[in-house]
Amino acid sequence: MALTSPRIHVRNGIFCARRMSSQASVFDNKVKKAHRDRIATVYQHGNYDYLRDEIASRLVDRLNDVSPSKKFPVAVDLGAFSGHVRKTLEYTAKNKGISKLHQLEQSEMLLNRDKHQNHPDGVDVSYSVWDEDQKLPFDTDSIDVVFSSMALHWINDLPGVFKEVHRVLKPDGVFLGAMLGGATLQELRSSFAVAEQERKGGLSPHVSPFVRDGEIGGLIQAAGNPKPNPNPNPNPNPNPNPNYTIFLPSSHSSNTRVSSHTDIM
Repeated sequence: MALTSPRIHVRNGIFCARRMSSQASVFDNKVKKAHRDRIATVYQHGNYDYLRDEIASRLVDRLNDVSPSKKFPVAVDLGAFSGHVRKTLEYTAKNKGISKLHQLEQSEMLLNRDKHQNHPDGVDVSYSVWDEDQKLPFDTDSIDVVFSSMALHWINDLPGVFKEVHRVLKPDGVFLGAMLGGATLQELRSSFAVAEQERKGGLSPHVSPFVRDGEIGGLIQAAGNPKPNPNPNPNPNPNPNPNYTIFLPSSHSSNTRVSSHTDIM
């Protein structure tokens, strides 16, 4: 885990998302990029991508449930990794009229690793290096849908990223995200704590802090977005605000929990 040393600001089980200084960051972006560059070189054939592929597939498929007649010509994959959203986009791109996909990823090596695989027909795909400290490279109200599959749990400034997503989405746009959260790696966290307390008489962070299931709505609100509205069958066309849905696929529950902005499914 690319954790910085002990200056980790945690509140109610989640890391504070205010960017006050470099010391307030939970993750070291240089280390995080180095990890991803290593993945691109060591695991060149994607033999261990099945979990990311499955989650991306389920995430992308959710767009088909939003207003059958609504089309989403311009899409963004935020934290694209090696293109898991792109690889599963074929059916949804045709069904929802996606003609442009912008892939944004911190590691250029990882972004380009599978560049020549699984390009959906009729979709123009771009590859751009992006870091969370930067603004999204798009005009205001210019994007129809933003995907983010298994990337948000590595972000230091979640409200800041949500603000940028809100800025670039069209008024009737959609954001679909999946991230690790809830009680993920709770057993490992507890084992580290017990072992280190016994051997060293103190504790230090070894496992990333995760967002709890019920706290996504608060983070979205902290980004300046309105309070989530529980609407099981959203029709985004008359809605003046983008539609946010966040999945926590690793929560310990029989059903995937979802917190959302204008949509709780």
